[in-house]
Order: sequence, then structure tokens, then C-alpha cells
Amino acid sequence: MKKALILLVLGALLFGIAPAVFAHGGEIGKVDARTYVRQAIAFLEGTENIEAAEGRIEAALELPSHEVNKELLKKAQEALNNSNLEEAKLFLVKALGEEPDGAEVLSLHAKFNGNLIDYVMLFLAGLFILTGGVIISRKTPAVGEKGGAFHG
Repeated sequence: MKKALILLVLGALLFGIAPAVFAHGGEIGKVDARTYVRQAIAFLEGTENIEAAEGRIEAALELPSHEVNKELLKKAQEALNNSNLEEAKLFLVKALGEEPDGAEVLSLHAKFNGNLIDYVMLFLAGLFILTGGVIISRKTPAVGEKGGAFHG
């Protein structure tokens, strides 16, 4: 039983970690200007981390990109320098070419767009949690009792 459980856990780790390892598609470190702007919005919306948002705006401005409006990014920087977070967020959303009213980019609710492998992995994770709960809930001898740990 123990060998089967160990093999099951090792198999789950192998197949559970492998998709995450290959998720980047081999392009490590490539971030476009739109992504930097979205990250800046997330920092302002989620944690109000002005320094991190400014860093992302700087990075977006340094990239040669026509995907974002750099004039609006500069206005967002000015708004951040004046500690006006709401105005900065509006400029950032507009820099992406979106309308601020009801902009999806301002929503921090994650969307799960899983495929079959993702759903299988979620199912297996739930199964492992249930299996672990069953194993733990079995009556095991206490420390010092016959059959328990430290019994001499």
C-alpha cells in the first residue's frame, strides 16, 4: 500500500509540474508593452504599489511599441508623481486603447480558461486531497502506545 501511494504521489508530482515548466513556450523574459501596462494597472488596483507601477510604466516606455499610447503613459506617470492613483489608472487603461468605463483590464478577478489537461489535474488534486484525508483520519496509535512512534 505504501509503495503504491508513493508511486501515486511521485506520478502526480511529475505530471503536475511538467505542464507548468513548459508553460512559457521557451520564450523566457519576453514581455511586451501591453503586458507591462497591464501589470502597472494590477499593481495600482490590487496593492496600490506606486513604485512597482512606475517601474512597469518605465519599462513599457522603453520598448519600441505601437501597441500602447506613449503620451498617455507619460500622463499616467505624471498622475502617479502627484499621487493621483485613479487618474493614473484611467490613463493606463486609455493607453491600452480601452474605455475606462467597465474596462475588463481593471477587474482583478481571475478567469480560468482551462483545457482538458487542466481539468484532469484539478480532478487529480482533489482526489489526492481526499485520499490524504482518508489516510490521516484512520485511527493511528499515539506516541508511546503499542505500534506507535517511540514504542520500545
